[in-house]
Amino acid sequence: MALKKRKSTVTNKKLGIYLIQLFLGVVAVGCLILGYNFSLKMKFPIFPTIANERCLKSFYQETPPYLNKASLKVESYPLCFDGFSLVYSDLSKTALWAAEVLSPHNLRLIHSAESVSMRINLSQQADLKHHKLEGYYLWKMLTTDQTSEVMEQESDFLMKNRLPLVSKEKYELLLNVEQAIRMITQQYKASVYVVTGPIFLEQVLKTMNDNTFVPSAVFKVIYIPKTGVIGAYYVPNDLSSHVKIVSVCYLEERLGMNLFPQLSEDEKRNTYKLPWAETNVNAEHPIEYLYWDAHSQCEADVVEKSKNRI
Repeated sequence: MALKKRKSTVTNKKLGIYLIQLFLGVVAVGCLILGYNFSLKMKFPIFPTIANERCLKSFYQETPPYLNKASLKVESYPLCFDGFSLVYSDLSKTALWAAEVLSPHNLRLIHSAESVSMRINLSQQADLKHHKLEGYYLWKMLTTDQTSEVMEQESDFLMKNRLPLVSKEKYELLLNVEQAIRMITQQYKASVYVVTGPIFLEQVLKTMNDNTFVPSAVFKVIYIPKTGVIGAYYVPNDLSSHVKIVSVCYLEERLGMNLFPQLSEDEKRNTYKLPWAETNVNAEHPIEYLYWDAHSQCEADVVEKSKNRI
């Protein structure tokens, strides 16, 4: 009987050790899962429903651009700020696109058009003075005159809204475009949906010291539902003076993304003569129709359930 008792004791001890090991293993796995989920939440911000609804206001019919090209989806994630949204890529260290809707209300337009220009000009010139780095001019894709002061002060936010330009001339050209778009909003009293971003065309891209990709070109698309005016500014990021107005389909073919999923191909092939400066904007003269792009390949339509909703 004594021997049987000892065997039972040994068995119980082994069982106890096994249970302790099992418990510690479960705890370890749980910690790993929690840590992984936490890192995901830090990497891919999860916005509450009300924030989602607010963010979607930046897009035409509350539908954001969709990344069709598989390579664009690698290490990219959406971010929502006060007044606009973007998809940021950890690979290029730039936004792939940034979107906002401009209206006389949300721009808080002031009475003097001259003052509007002055405000944007002073803001961008201050950036030009303090943010020239490694020979590049760090241009803000969206002039965030409608974002919160807190966001403006966060360096991380500021860098996610920037693209490196090779020349001061292209920087100033894009500044003029910003002023022109705001003047359209004011003069025509219409909401303007804007999508801005980089274009990477070269197989071997230039990079800054922090591995930020230098884009081959920069685009800025505008769409005005009130008038149907649509088109895109295409600005090569080089020392040339070559710039042009193109269709949305022209961009989509090169980007691999659907910039306005709620618009038809016919609408995205329409191209209007967009103004390059605010002096070209006059409410008494509608923006002229330029051409219908029959050659470019528009990006494929997006299935409703797979849309990249923020």
